Amino acid sequence: MKYNIVFLFAIIASLACLQLTFAAPAASPLANPGASPDAAPNADPLADPFLPIIGKLLSGLLGKK
Repeated sequence: MKYNIVFLFAIIASLACLQLTFAAPAASPLANPGASPDAAPNADPLADPFLPIIGKLLSGLLGKK
């Protein structure tokens, strides 16, 4: 069981590093006038595909269905 926790933290850390590596810098509203005003100012559209993967990894490591 203790190894599952180690792998969990390793996967989370590696995904965080991937996001920091490939994340685009937050654009200012002046640079993108067509941006939605409702969008979060620091939202990263490249991170959206990672969210379902993280959920599946966490549920698999924690033994949940």
